[in-house]
Amino acid sequence: MSVTPAHRPGVRALDVPRRSSRRSAKSELARLLNAEIDRRGWVQREAARQLGLTQPMVCALKKQRVHGVSLERMLQLLVELGLRVEIVIA
Repeated sequence: MSVTPAHRPGVRALDVPRRSSRRSAKSELARLLNAEIDRRGWVQREAARQLGLTQPMVCALKKQRVHGVSLERMLQLLVELGLRVEIVIA
C-alpha cells in the first residue's frame, strides 16, 4: 500500500509487514492522516469540520485509537485530503 500526496511528488510507502493485523495498517494510516492534519496546521475542531468527523473522533485518531474507524473510511479520509492511495498486494 502506498500513499502519494497529490500536491507533492514522490511516493510514501506504508511498510506493513505481511503478518501484521488490520489494526497495524489502520494505525499507519492514522499516522499519515495525522501528519497531513498537522501539515495543514489544523486544530482538532477544524480537522473535524473539514473531514466531516466529530472532534472526539479526531482526538481518538490523534491518539492512534483506530478501533472505531474502518480501514475503508480511513482510506476515504486520505483521499479527501488530496492524497492518492494505491493498494498493492504482493
